[in-house]
Amino acid sequence: MIVAYEIFTPLRHPVGTTLRSKRVRMATGEFSRHVVVALGLAGTMRVVSTVIEASECLVDEFWPDDVSSPYSEALHICLLAIRGKRSTEAARLAFIAAARDSDILIIGGQQ
Repeated sequence: MIVAYEIFTPLRHPVGTTLRSKRVRMATGEFSRHVVVALGLAGTMRVVSTVIEASECLVDEFWPDDVSSPYSEALHICLLAIRGKRSTEAARLAFIAAARDSDILIIGGQQ
């Protein structure tokens, strides 16, 4: 199931004045199967079931290798999926690849 939201983001002039607003369409698609990763210094398990949760996990949680190519690609694809420009499944697979690359994937490696 995909739930879509429309938000308005202001476009800023270089000196900080708002010129106009731009519509951004966001999709919060659920993964076909959840992904479980071990995050933080204690390896706390986190169940990730949506594109939004994957994005939050990539940005807000301690990620062991946040400069790797799979990490950057997963973050980029998740953000595109939120905007409706990539599929939820593409975001899930990119998230799995980043977790596997960082050795924190617990469940979710099945295609």
